[in-house]
Amino acid sequence: MTAPQHPFAGRQGSKKRKRLAIAIGHRDGFYCQLCKSVLYEGKQGRKAMVLDHIKPITLCPDLTWDEANLWLVCRHCHDTTCQSIEALYSGDAEMIAEAKRRQTETWG
Repeated sequence: MTAPQHPFAGRQGSKKRKRLAIAIGHRDGFYCQLCKSVLYEGKQGRKAMVLDHIKPITLCPDLTWDEANLWLVCRHCHDTTCQSIEALYSGDAEMIAEAKRRQTETWG
């Protein structure tokens, strides 16, 4: 049995994700919402822009395209802070969201 494809994958998901990332970028000022670094478009590098789900879509698939559940973070914060929080509170979307939001107070 294969895992379901991520909704941002593929041609249509990628186009929709890019439009959404730009909209969220305008809302968030193209700054990492955790460390406040200026973000750039692309997939490589510590400060590359990552569209992160505050509540993971594995737990809340209905929030996949919900702008209130999305924010921009840098690749470094996504791969360290966000992933650590999601592992720590695995299975509890509310605790994950709360812990991520608390991190903005730590950095900001």
